[in-house]
Amino acid sequence: MDLVILDYNFPKHDGMFLLRELRESGHTTPVLVWTGQDDSGLAVDLMKNGAADFLPKAGLTSQRLSVSIRHALRRRASELAAGAVQEALRASDELNRRILECTHESVVVLDLAGHILLMSRAARELLEIPDLSLVHHRGWVDLWPEGEHRTAARNALLSAAQGAVGRFVGLGPSLSGAPLWWRVAVTPVLDADGKPERMVALGMLVPGP
Repeated sequence: MDLVILDYNFPKHDGMFLLRELRESGHTTPVLVWTGQDDSGLAVDLMKNGAADFLPKAGLTSQRLSVSIRHALRRRASELAAGAVQEALRASDELNRRILECTHESVVVLDLAGHILLMSRAARELLEIPDLSLVHHRGWVDLWPEGEHRTAARNALLSAAQGAVGRFVGLGPSLSGAPLWWRVAVTPVLDADGKPERMVALGMLVPGP
């Protein structure tokens, strides 16, 4: 199953209940929730509980639905790629480096303090970083502009360091100053005892506001 489109209004249980049931049972399939309510608070709650998107029925077009489905599937593909990277991190550093050179995803591997350990070639090309040595052991949050975007990046790191997944959308320009908007997920890499030992920041370019 690649995608679920869930109506928020059910006779017995609402969409929030069903979404939580899916997530608590371990299902990671993207879920789009549509509803007759155009409620920003409800949208935030649904996204916090794992919805990929919130779609008010009023004014919903086939184009808007198509874009939402496309983004959800791309994000899912990126998350699967991040999972593969996490598995690779348990192997040798040299193997990790080779895998990151081959992936088409923008991936940054961080220590628990948020310092850059590895960066995929795709990420370096988008950020116009010719060589990893330019940012190696540098703070990842320093790549984000001061203000709300850096704060969002820092909060995502804190979440991952505590074992959760930190997510945000922010402006992270290239070294030449080209404005790049990213949807970012920072995921903890757990050791054999289930404690975070590293973090993986996975970024996907999205249209700016």
